[in-house]
Amino acid sequence: MPSKVSNVRWKCPQCGKSFWLKPSIAKAKKFCSRKCYYKSQVVENPVRAKRANVVVRYGWRKCEQCDADYEAKTVPQRFCSQACATKAIQDRRRTVTMTARPCEYCDKLFTPRNGSAGRFCCFEHKNLGQRGEKASFWKGGRHKTSQGYIRVYAPNHPRAQGHGGYVAEHHIVMEKKLGRYLEAHETVHHEDGNRQNNDPDNLQLRSGRHGKGVAHHCADCGSTNIVTTEI
Repeated sequence: MPSKVSNVRWKCPQCGKSFWLKPSIAKAKKFCSRKCYYKSQVVENPVRAKRANVVVRYGWRKCEQCDADYEAKTVPQRFCSQACATKAIQDRRRTVTMTARPCEYCDKLFTPRNGSAGRFCCFEHKNLGQRGEKASFWKGGRHKTSQGYIRVYAPNHPRAQGHGGYVAEHHIVMEKKLGRYLEAHETVHHEDGNRQNNDPDNLQLRSGRHGKGVAHHCADCGSTNIVTTEI
């Protein structure tokens, strides 16, 4: 059994108060309170005298963009305002010389404008180059809808829905089984009622809208292989 570690005496470097602490805590602790931490940030010789109830923490500096004097609120602050910081970034980008690079969609060489990320040669290729597998939110091209159906990514399909280009998976399975696209009046029914079971043997082709929870079959032999015959 490991021996018990004795506490050590720790003293705050700002106010001088001492406490008994564990060695691991005493090693990392710097001040006893946030008040002592703020007092330690006070500038020794500030540019202007302290006002009542105001702590001058980081002193006065000169803005790197407009050369105006300002009182810094943080240690790494370099500009007097957000406007100066934004203008400095824009000016720095304008001085960068852009070189020719290939478009991520068509591999055509182009020279992007200054300050641009320069990934695509035109706006059209920017939209096309961020779809499908190249999209930042790509999750495999297969998802379940709120109605329980499975949809897959097929942007070139005639039944592709919306901007994303997704098609119901049971439609594609039936079309592969038939060797053709479905007609406008044709629908696909799940025989077992499970909308996620898109096995070809579980799908039934129908004409028109079909009811929920029912299946069509031959009353004589029980076959579900039912076709529509023109008369």
